[in-house]
Amino acid sequence: MKNLMLITIMMFSSLSFANTIDTQSVLVDGSQSVEELMLNTEKTRTEYRTVRVPATCYRTEMRRRCSRGPQQCRQVCRNNRCRRVCSGGGQSVCRNVIVNIPYRCMRNETRAYKVHDYFVNTRAQLNFDLADVSGGANERFSVTMNGERDSLRVNGSKNYALLLDNKDRSEVRRQGVKDVELNYNVRLVKAKTITQTLGRGIQNVSLRNGILRFSVGKGFNTQEFTQNLKVYRSRRLATDVLLFDRNMTDNEMQVNTNGNTSEVSIDLANLGIQLPAKTRVIMNTSYNLGGAKLLNAKDIKTEASANWIFSK
Repeated sequence: MKNLMLITIMMFSSLSFANTIDTQSVLVDGSQSVEELMLNTEKTRTEYRTVRVPATCYRTEMRRRCSRGPQQCRQVCRNNRCRRVCSGGGQSVCRNVIVNIPYRCMRNETRAYKVHDYFVNTRAQLNFDLADVSGGANERFSVTMNGERDSLRVNGSKNYALLLDNKDRSEVRRQGVKDVELNYNVRLVKAKTITQTLGRGIQNVSLRNGILRFSVGKGFNTQEFTQNLKVYRSRRLATDVLLFDRNMTDNEMQVNTNGNTSEVSIDLANLGIQLPAKTRVIMNTSYNLGGAKLLNAKDIKTEASANWIFSK
């Protein structure tokens, strides 16, 4: 019982010194371009201690073991009649053997423990680019500090793409405390700008006389979107051969708006592509994030693709 109480106390003492976690949230409604959050946590470190624990040990001893020897049998024949005759059965045979004898003992064991290292005081500033916001917003941002490790999460309304353009971190360590400064630069972009172009995917794909045609939603342009084109020589029993892989420029595409559709035409001959008998074409249209991280990627579709094979 005493050992059980000791183990329980040690478990709770190690748990109490785990990194503490603090999460602070702010609801962005489009009226404030700067929000500030304060977080306080505790950082731990791992130490190793040698403790004595109950165990089972073994010692070797020489013991005398006896067993009955096997019978010796033979076939005896007389007057063309045979019978099996055995002798020596039941005799005891003894020998000395080495055996392992268990006994209770104590042994040394190295265990890891979490102990307090220092406190962490964090000031997180969120700077919002609201140029594309109209009619308000309803985006919740949460900053979490796990010890000294920071993370930013969002719970968005799906009305805006929330783009993390940049994150700066600075820190100063003093006696028993680390001061952390975080700056998040976040841009809000209307989701409609992206979804009206990519929401229905790539449609109406055709390849005739070396002209590749397809359509996406309205609003397609090379300032906000990237159009990648891959052309392969398609082979039935082997790996396709890549002939062309590049992002298209304005001069290499003809884009016409037809109602809610952007119709795109690309002259493959002008790109220096000699079409084989069987051609695989892969188109990927994506919103240009400009190096930013999309925080609500699960809510906003930022790319569409199509994979077609054409034969002459």
